[in-house]
Amino acid sequence: MLQSNITLSESNSFCNQVMPSWSNRYYEPDRFYQSGYELIRTNSNRNQAFLMVLSSITSWDEEVIICGKQKERDETESLTKNLGIVCQAYFEYPDDLEPINNILKARPGISHMVLNINSGFRVTDKFLSSINWLKEVHRLNLIVNCHSAFSGINDVFNGNIDFLIGETPDGDSYVIARRNRLVQTEGNSRSLQLDLYDLWQKQVTSRKAIIEPMDLCEI
Repeated sequence: MLQSNITLSESNSFCNQVMPSWSNRYYEPDRFYQSGYELIRTNSNRNQAFLMVLSSITSWDEEVIICGKQKERDETESLTKNLGIVCQAYFEYPDDLEPINNILKARPGISHMVLNINSGFRVTDKFLSSINWLKEVHRLNLIVNCHSAFSGINDVFNGNIDFLIGETPDGDSYVIARRNRLVQTEGNSRSLQLDLYDLWQKQVTSRKAIIEPMDLCEI
């Protein structure tokens, strides 16, 4: 089983370290859950964190489409196949709707889109419009796999990220997950060692007992 011995103080310190990568908005570490997202420290490297996300969110009849530059895309495709998940590689990023829309129509089993992004990644209005349309029409979960440091990545994506995999400068990996997606992963993981829900539940025990409502500005 996964182990998590993170104290409240350590959890808050880690949250402060990660938050600038996530948003330019300030969050009190012990109130980040009010945003509708959960920060999960994985105690592993980024590739293991990525495997944990895919293992936990992908059921046996679901497929994944992987986008990004060739180096990162090939690495991610290999990791995905190691889990026995059927995946479709897509060249570059989905700026042009027609090609990727045709793939998704032909393969209705695709339920998750992985975007591998690095320091050369730039978000355009056309790109965001495409992502919004694809998520809505094909009911995709958006997984952003960061291969380099970013600032305010969820702000850049206008809150469309469902799962983010990142890594601190110290090499500590983490997952930021939309909570209403995260709770759906209970009992779904392909491996006890890659169970994101189980790890989250262990870390929640360090949270203060009084839980307040979500921040309506984040909904």
